[in-house]
Amino acid sequence: MNEYEKLKEFVFELMNKLDRRLLYHNRAHTEQYVLPDIDEFTYHHKSNVYGIDADELLLLKTAGLCHDIGFLEQYTDNENYAAEFVKKILPEYDY
Repeated sequence: MNEYEKLKEFVFELMNKLDRRLLYHNRAHTEQYVLPDIDEFTYHHKSNVYGIDADELLLLKTAGLCHDIGFLEQYTDNENYAAEFVKKILPEYDY
């Protein structure tokens, strides 16, 4: 399992703890909508339509994966919490 897949497993486990009343900002939203949309970029990446290189694609996937993680802590200003959280956690996954 590569480091992104390990990170994904960790983040999804955390997202299982999100408030069930969050109908949009949750694991299902990330897993069923955000990441598949990013996978579309993967398809286009292979044909280089957008000029996204492999490192940029990994960052895009990582951002999509972690974009709602701030809701674990707070509803308002969750983006700043998420940014601080990933700054701390990503080095553990070789980012």
